[in-house]
Amino acid sequence: RTTDQGENWHGLSINPNGLFSAKNNMVVLLKSNNELVTSSDKGANWSSRIVSFPVSNLTGLMISGIQPPDKIHIEFWQQFIGYHVPYHFSSIPPYINWVDISSANGLSNISSSFDFVTPLFGYQTSYDIYSLTSDGGNTWIKRSIGDNRSLMCSLFLNVNIGYVYVHSTTEPGIYKTTNGGLYWKKFVDLDWDNRANSMTATDSTFVYANAKNGLVYITKDGGITWEEINLEVFTLETKANLIGNKIYVINETGLYKQVDESNFHKLSFIDQHLPVHLFNVSDSLTYLTNDNRLYKTTNQGTNWTLIQTFENLSILSLIAYQ
Repeated sequence: RTTDQGENWHGLSINPNGLFSAKNNMVVLLKSNNELVTSSDKGANWSSRIVSFPVSNLTGLMISGIQPPDKIHIEFWQQFIGYHVPYHFSSIPPYINWVDISSANGLSNISSSFDFVTPLFGYQTSYDIYSLTSDGGNTWIKRSIGDNRSLMCSLFLNVNIGYVYVHSTTEPGIYKTTNGGLYWKKFVDLDWDNRANSMTATDSTFVYANAKNGLVYITKDGGITWEEINLEVFTLETKANLIGNKIYVINETGLYKQVDESNFHKLSFIDQHLPVHLFNVSDSLTYLTNDNRLYKTTNQGTNWTLIQTFENLSILSLIAYQ
């Protein structure tokens, strides 16, 4: 853990063996003896308690959402005769009693996207349905966008504006709502083979990466006009990121930064054969990992500083806070 943007690092005084997940300020570690260790201040202080879940043989844990101010939603996976069974639990401090909401009306056991925009408004996409709550999760309204459609991911900017990527044989594409998910209108027209690998947005800009041709598409006027960015490299793993007003693109050939409206520059210090991850904390602070090396920028990528090299280790994940 670092508290000075990577200048100094300190090992945490907990045994990390167990199922681990982190989101926002919350860090959760579940050990094999049902000891649940949590931190609500980004790892500065830890508390432990013994909990009892009505399921055993858990093989996976993920914080799927933090419902402000401190209610946790966790998804578990249980090994059962060769396949994994998902469960969805929620709890409030001190996180001893957990409520199984897997069978809640309109809520699926496993999510492709799940989060709360406000303490009351939350959303989930799963397979062919999406669910909305406006009362803090007490009740969920189940909705669909046509028949035989797979909802791959969703993104809400606020309680009104949201996006969902629909992968289907009929009317696939990215859909947008402006009334909190009551009605959806196609925002980007795609086809079965022409899929969206990732999508990101701000109030003024929407960006998505195309899995078929490796291109990135940008609109800054609500979809009226689109700009196509071609890196001249065919790849199925293109991912797009927004850092301030600049777009970064990651694919198998490396990391690219937008230098003007239609041109990208490849960052030469990145080893393209090793995993690359971007973690945007704010407009003035972004971290980048490349195998065992950790970089940061405080000017939206104009300059990058190598702040740490972890010898004989590879960085698997990083949680960054403002």
